[in-house]
Amino acid sequence: YQRRVHGAILGGKPAHEGCQPHPPCAACRQPMLEGFLTALGRNWHPNCFCCSHCHQVLDPKQFFIDEGGESATCARCASSSPKESACAICARCGDSVHDGIAALGGHFHRDCFKCALCRKLLDGPYLPVNGRPFCSAACVEKAG
Repeated sequence: YQRRVHGAILGGKPAHEGCQPHPPCAACRQPMLEGFLTALGRNWHPNCFCCSHCHQVLDPKQFFIDEGGESATCARCASSSPKESACAICARCGDSVHDGIAALGGHFHRDCFKCALCRKLLDGPYLPVNGRPFCSAACVEKAG
């Protein structure tokens, strides 16, 4: 038994529900199998609709569109001028940081602040050695 979807055509023939094409997400390009939102003339998974500057997930009811109408920003990034950013820049990935960690003379996203050797997330005390964070003396020793 194949349930037909009225109006869906694939290869010149009506498509059953399982074959109906799903639109891809504008950000991750994966098909949208469940709930999605439409903004800027494109479809997005809710968690993929992010600020083009700081990459924080946007509230679909409150965001700002850039001058070209191609990308969206959060209120914090929209209110800052290019010369004076409202956001710090992550020392590891280079993206804007709204709420992160200040360490080693810079700022980091919480997911970017990791041991320089084993890549363990550092969410507590760490050992700063030559401008690099380590989780333990053993990692410092292994790093040489």
